[in-house]
Amino acid sequence: MGRKTRDALSNNVLVHMDHSYHVSPSSQQLLKGIEAIKRREKPASYLNELIKLSQTMKVASKCGLGQSIANPFVSIVENFKEEIIF
Repeated sequence: MGRKTRDALSNNVLVHMDHSYHVSPSSQQLLKGIEAIKRREKPASYLNELIKLSQTMKVASKCGLGQSIANPFVSIVENFKEEIIF
């Protein structure tokens, strides 16, 4: 998968998280945190807090969507952390 495809896929997931009518407050906080890091309002170390939030969402959610909605974010952080930080 090329970089443009990965970027488009990740952007599509984040847009879906933002506009879905069934998004939990936790998902909204995750999205706000991602946007804050992107705007450099939060330090890169804040990613660790967002990972913890993602893990809590997975455990605490009752439905499959809530359990899996943060998976793309976690995967991107695990595989491209240096690119996010710099």
